[in-house]
Amino acid sequence: MINLLKNLKINSNLMNLEQDLLNKRDCSIFGFNFGEKTWLVNSLKKPVLYITTSGELADRLYSQFSSMGLKTKQTMFLPLDCTFNLYSKNEASENLISALSDLNNGNLDVLIASPEILLKKLPKQSIK
Repeated sequence: MINLLKNLKINSNLMNLEQDLLNKRDCSIFGFNFGEKTWLVNSLKKPVLYITTSGELADRLYSQFSSMGLKTKQTMFLPLDCTFNLYSKNEASENLISALSDLNNGNLDVLIASPEILLKKLPKQSIK
């Protein structure tokens, strides 16, 4: 991907992203349009956790990433009667944990999730 960026007329956002990627820093893709975001994620060849609050955008991203051949899952919303806690055993909880595990183990290319669902299940202490 870095070589592709060098061949483009690079705007400052792409130049900053290139530096982050070269320095192996975590980075975000705020400020890019939909096409640029999907192209960048596809070019990374690394697992990506894509966080969005829009269900419509999540559906669009899912379709786009899947059409690119990326293994993609989406977990956006919880059923109204669903409660997450450390010991909860329900379909929504199990799907999220399974998707996060797949992403971590390289069995999933992209996980699209909402901040709310992640905050309901992720431990309060950082994951190492």
